Amino acid sequence: DGLRRDMRLGIRLIECAARMGNVFAHHELGLLYKNGEHTKRQDHDLSVKHFSYAARCGFENSLQVLRGHARRERLSVDEFIEIEKAYKEANGEDDEESTTSDDD
Repeated sequence: DGLRRDMRLGIRLIECAARMGNVFAHHELGLLYKNGEHTKRQDHDLSVKHFSYAARCGFENSLQVLRGHARRERLSVDEFIEIEKAYKEANGEDDEESTTSDDD
């Protein structure tokens, strides 16, 4: 494509966007740290931190990644439930079960 790729600059820009609250940037940083791509090492805690932020803001892909972490016991069930509740609130989903009864 004729453009030189500068991954360090790209990551710095993604980090800047994340500091400004960009949910997609948080998700991308989560992926980078999860896989150890273009970072000094894999960092599970940092990847979960970024995925958690994005999921709490309503980003479904991050919630799905965290669901996998919970299944593999890399994230406690209680932590996942808390994140999922925030995800639902961010997306305007009602977390309460319907209280109407069929007996009426």
